[in-house]
Amino acid sequence: MLTIGLQHVGGDDWMGGTYYLHNLARALRTLPESEQPRMVVVLTCVGDRRYYEDIASIVDGLESSDGALGDLAAGSGGVGRSIKQTLGRSDRLAHTVRRVKRALGRDVNHALEQRLQRAGVSVLFPCIRSMGTGFTVPWLAWAWDFQHKYLPDHFSKTQLRARNQTFADLAADARLIVTSSADALEDFDRYYPGVRDRLRVLRFRTVPDEDWFAGDVEAVRDLHHLPPRYLVLPNQFWVHKNHRAAFEAMRFLGERHPDIVLVCTGRTEDSRHPRHAAELLRFVKSNGLQERIRILGLLPREEQIQVIRGASAVVQPSLFEGWSTVVEDARALGKRLFLSDIPVHREQDPPGAVYFDPSDPSALAKAIAERWDELSAAPDGAQEEEARQRQRGLVADYARTFLEIARELQSLWGRGGSNEMDGTPEPGTRQC
Repeated sequence: MLTIGLQHVGGDDWMGGTYYLHNLARALRTLPESEQPRMVVVLTCVGDRRYYEDIASIVDGLESSDGALGDLAAGSGGVGRSIKQTLGRSDRLAHTVRRVKRALGRDVNHALEQRLQRAGVSVLFPCIRSMGTGFTVPWLAWAWDFQHKYLPDHFSKTQLRARNQTFADLAADARLIVTSSADALEDFDRYYPGVRDRLRVLRFRTVPDEDWFAGDVEAVRDLHHLPPRYLVLPNQFWVHKNHRAAFEAMRFLGERHPDIVLVCTGRTEDSRHPRHAAELLRFVKSNGLQERIRILGLLPREEQIQVIRGASAVVQPSLFEGWSTVVEDARALGKRLFLSDIPVHREQDPPGAVYFDPSDPSALAKAIAERWDELSAAPDGAQEEEARQRQRGLVADYARTFLEIARELQSLWGRGGSNEMDGTPEPGTRQC
């Protein structure tokens, strides 16, 4: 039987990564029992277990190591992050760090291999960094998006170099590389030519829990003092999520529709731009929008879902996405969307979406004003049921596509023994 090792990604600073794994596990469990694989969550460290309590009952195991080993195995956080922050301030020192991490990586990868082999893992996914060409357990790469190529001003020079190196390593080492959209696949092919035959598209879907639709929307509205009708923007406060356009639109709507309220959920910190959230809050205060823009912060997932269900529509103004979780959540819940007109959103193509130029807040304001009167208080039982029926087919396709890719990787690995490929760097020197 195929055993999938679900490698921990995400956390408080990137809940989208955690939800990605939750949705994949849930999608695989919707298939007929004869098609379902075994699943083992591979944790970076013991403390990460808390992120997977919601799916613990549907996976077959949680594998974890001590914090130091896990941090190095993941190539991020803990010891790895401390070294990078301390020494990564110049190219010369950064080169030294890479050499040290590669030297450590031989032992760390061997230890991780043993853990995966003991758990009977057939395929490890998602690997957002190369495991190296000598890693003996089949590993499936995930190239999440190429935001840094389109919005380089949002990254430091060090971050740009790191991202470019990460994707170059995946291009050099990975047998198969998953992207979340055809748009991202084209980006990978454009920036790293010669690997197109190793690229596969896996469009992830939100898998709604049945309990979501039994949740008490009114109780959550009361808890947060929300009006019967409001819009919701459920994004972390990262610069590329473009909250400023939505806030500007609310200012434009002030005279004509002073009753419209925008509710924001999501973590309010952006580690790359520490002042970003404070600047947005100053804009809200200076324009007297405190009552019309409600910032709730990072909520428990079940609570966030009820806030979305209770909204009349979802606003997604993002400047860039690999494949938007916000769009997939809205689709699964039968919500209308005001959606930034970027290629990947067109590819996602949610029903009834209204597109606007993300660089033009007045266009968003106009779109909302023209449709506000037709947007009813939520939730709408008929829309939710229609969405649930439609989502079942999308989720099944998602799960089966993933299994096809995993089995293809197994077949490639079986023909080649390990992941050795001509002209690739020394094996066992990079981490997922």
